[in-house]
Amino acid sequence: MARAQNIIRDAEIENDLRDIADPIFRSAGLNPDQIRLIVIGDDTLNAFVAGGQNLFIYTGLILDAKNVGELGGVIAHEAGHMAGGHLIRMRGAMERASVENIFATLAGVAIGVGAGDSNAGVATALGGSQLAQRRMLMHSRTLESSADQSGMATIERMGYSLTGMYDFLERLSGQEVLPELQRSGYIMTHPLSRERMQAVAAYVAKSRNKDQAWPDTWDQKFLRLQAKILAYTQPSRALQTYGDDTTATGIYARAIAHYRQGDIPKALSGINALIAAEPDNAYLYDTKGQILFEQGRNAEAIAAYRKAVELAPDSALIHVSLAQALLQNQTGPTNEAVMHLQRARQGGERNTPLVYRWLAVAYGRSGNEGQAKLALSEEALLKGDYGFSIQQAELAKKAVLRDPAAVQRADDLIDAAKRAQRNREKKDSSWF
Repeated sequence: MARAQNIIRDAEIENDLRDIADPIFRSAGLNPDQIRLIVIGDDTLNAFVAGGQNLFIYTGLILDAKNVGELGGVIAHEAGHMAGGHLIRMRGAMERASVENIFATLAGVAIGVGAGDSNAGVATALGGSQLAQRRMLMHSRTLESSADQSGMATIERMGYSLTGMYDFLERLSGQEVLPELQRSGYIMTHPLSRERMQAVAAYVAKSRNKDQAWPDTWDQKFLRLQAKILAYTQPSRALQTYGDDTTATGIYARAIAHYRQGDIPKALSGINALIAAEPDNAYLYDTKGQILFEQGRNAEAIAAYRKAVELAPDSALIHVSLAQALLQNQTGPTNEAVMHLQRARQGGERNTPLVYRWLAVAYGRSGNEGQAKLALSEEALLKGDYGFSIQQAELAKKAVLRDPAAVQRADDLIDAAKRAQRNREKKDSSWF
């Protein structure tokens, strides 16, 4: 069985990745709003596209990249797969590879780095072998060469150097001679040949932008992205790596590492120093809120999260975090929490089960049984528990008879759950 991997949810990590990836997607002729970025918390060096326009990036690859140009090269290559319609051409192998099935194959258990809850995200703790995963995602060398060409053209149009893309591939090329189980996940799912390397080298040599640096702001985001991921996932290593680093990135890494190791005074000291230097950085307040929330210092956490929401009102995940902190206060009102959860749902988290779980808590605490049942039905539908979704929607209908919109929503949920249930049974029977 594949060892457990985590789907990491964090407002800052996702935002910084978006700032780097979205211009690449646009240059490739793709609509960034239709592409979902999923960060897998695992030290495997890999990234892949599956289940439609869903880009999975492993933290191991982000940490291995030497600069933003290398990370950007990987993203451009994966964008080439999407722009080239390669998943459609691989339909025979990928027809069952919905996002949910990919999560299952990864044996994923969602964790909330920024949301402060072990249920944040959309993943199912099921199983799948690493070999099966690799074979399902394996691309042909022809498709890889096509994605290379598309990715290089994408970066060339942006006016940036292709050196990072070449350096990343060259570093991996030596793994082709290793036994299969010793190769990185990226080599296993993206077969690399001498011909591919020669083609990339030739393209880079002719590039008009070989000496054009990537934007410094992107590089700074990349460095902070690396520091935050390393501090969360490997705090001891982060303290060694950034022990003498007096930059804001180094201070941030040490503060998070101290928090992960339980040294809360040092963690808060570092975060507060950064807030003093960057008072308009919403993500610093978000991180401070998480530290305080997990220490049971709820009033202080709420104050930090409110400041984060004020500075980043469009960050859905921060709205979720604030709602959680508000609902943790057993005697507090629930209207504000409901408002923040609704903002999160409207702002991109409508497919996150955690949002509906907390909505159910909020509505239940205020005595609104019908809306609580509807929220539980939504959560169950997203998790694939169709029987429970139908049951909760039926109970909701009885409690909201005087609210036509709520009754219609209950009927819609019942219909959706029944359709999904039939589709699952149809797929299951097709295996025999």
